[in-house]
Amino acid sequence: MIISPPFLSLSDIPVYDGQCVKDVMPGGIVGSGAYPVSQAMGWHGGLHIHAPTNMEPVRAIADGIVIFRRAAGNARYDNEDHSTGCVVIRHVTEIGAQGTTPVTVTYYSITQHLRQLDHALPPVGRAIYRKDRLGLAGTIHGESDRIHLEIIAGDADTLRLVGRTTGELALGGNGRTDAVYGQAYVLVPAKTACYSAQPVGVTLPAAAGDSGNDDLIIGMRYEAGSATLTTHKLNGDIVGTAPRETDAEYNLYTEAGARHRRLSTADQLISSPSGWYELLRFGRNLGTDPLPANAAHWRKVAVPGQPGGVWINLNAANTRKFSDADFPHWSGWKLIDDDVADDNSRCDSTVMNAMLTSPPPPGATASPQSGATAAPTPAQKAADRMHNLCKSEVQEKLARTICKFPTEWAKDEVRKRWAWTRETGNPHMPYPLEDETDFTEMADFAQKLCFWEDLPAEDQNRLTIKHWHFHPREFIKHLRMCGWLGKEELAQLLPRRSYKYGLNPPRTDPVNIGWVTALQRFSTYSNEFNRVTRKYGIGIGFRLAHFLGQVFIETDIIRTMKEIGQGRQNSNGHWPAPAMEFYTVFLGEA
Repeated sequence: MIISPPFLSLSDIPVYDGQCVKDVMPGGIVGSGAYPVSQAMGWHGGLHIHAPTNMEPVRAIADGIVIFRRAAGNARYDNEDHSTGCVVIRHVTEIGAQGTTPVTVTYYSITQHLRQLDHALPPVGRAIYRKDRLGLAGTIHGESDRIHLEIIAGDADTLRLVGRTTGELALGGNGRTDAVYGQAYVLVPAKTACYSAQPVGVTLPAAAGDSGNDDLIIGMRYEAGSATLTTHKLNGDIVGTAPRETDAEYNLYTEAGARHRRLSTADQLISSPSGWYELLRFGRNLGTDPLPANAAHWRKVAVPGQPGGVWINLNAANTRKFSDADFPHWSGWKLIDDDVADDNSRCDSTVMNAMLTSPPPPGATASPQSGATAAPTPAQKAADRMHNLCKSEVQEKLARTICKFPTEWAKDEVRKRWAWTRETGNPHMPYPLEDETDFTEMADFAQKLCFWEDLPAEDQNRLTIKHWHFHPREFIKHLRMCGWLGKEELAQLLPRRSYKYGLNPPRTDPVNIGWVTALQRFSTYSNEFNRVTRKYGIGIGFRLAHFLGQVFIETDIIRTMKEIGQGRQNSNGHWPAPAMEFYTVFLGEA
């Protein structure tokens, strides 16, 4: 999956990390386009983002197909201007594979309030590519250089993308293996035995204690050659971080081989350094290389009362293994789908209400008694929720909610969806639109931004009018950890204008291998290619770029999997360059 922010203004940064994504997507504050609810407790499925400059182009966040576009215009409501340009893109990608079957997901990006569509924007039904220009940011509520960005998916695709369609991650078994990326996590049950030194051999020494009274999550992150193991509670609180394992990633295969060789001769027959390598990197063996069922994965981790770290077997029979591909709740991810009473735009989710409600003060009761604090009134509850909604720590939690509610872009649904704004007595909306003229003015304005009825039938059916919404910034940050590339993405990495060389001197006339050829070349190897880059930690950033550069040379641009070059010295005793000139001698044109 390849995905990037809608603004790419940090030209001096070759690879965007999570902080860079956040920096180029400012906005989404309460009262000005926050996700996923407004001050009046209405669902808001996207984020209002500020463009870095007036002329900074808005770009496609990923490859896809344009399924709707509306020319830029202006709609005025409540004496404020709103740009009406809009582009909707269907994105199809892969995030992993189950055996030979890829895990293909479809999601949609909605970019509203463009003041101008780009002259090169493809028509409906045509392909668009990541970083292609959509247009220029427009006006929202009279404020210039703003867009509304929304990312949505239907039930089936959310299941493939997240691994579930409700609540928190189930912990009764291991997490998914069809998609694995980001950090690896191991659930260590309460009272797990701990040791002061790494045990070696079958016989264990006396335990130095246990892991405490709570289940713990050990997160393993490999980066820049080293490894960091951080311990969390199930609610996400950090217990501590063990001393950094310097060069642990660079030494993975050495350590894997050493652990393999420590086994008895008999056990080595059902083991392999490669199996141990995956255990050390992922906390489990994802491939087919053998590994003993009782292979011990000893790592030094922090536990309560032992900040310096103790040794725990992370592959004990009662441990559970996960990764960021599971959208774990200890990282903040929560699916909210309990607003089922009606199909309006008001948030009536009990889960959301609980996230925004302060705990009752000591002594508070539902039925006030002498000496007890009276229960808060509806107006006080609303004020409390509003106060909490504006807290930065609450906004951070809301950003990792994935919420299911109806689209606000269906023209035929507008009046029904917003009818609740006319009700008196709603403490979240002290100034209801009681007057029919006011309500009609609002509904007419909302309909000018709608497009649902104009989407292709296949997309309306895939999404259904009530679908899942993701916080755009968090979605992009999270999925940038997924280095699994679909066949189309891999085909784009091929130099589709290659060159054929003669011997003396080289010819340089271009040969266009085309999309069909590029797709054919990767169709056989895509799953294996992705498993290799995932296993060895080279699937993202500069490592992948260097890997591809070498692979393309050695395979004649993914044309052969065996050595065919026949390097030889010329009459001057020098080796010829480039080596690729010999490939065409034996294989013909590229």
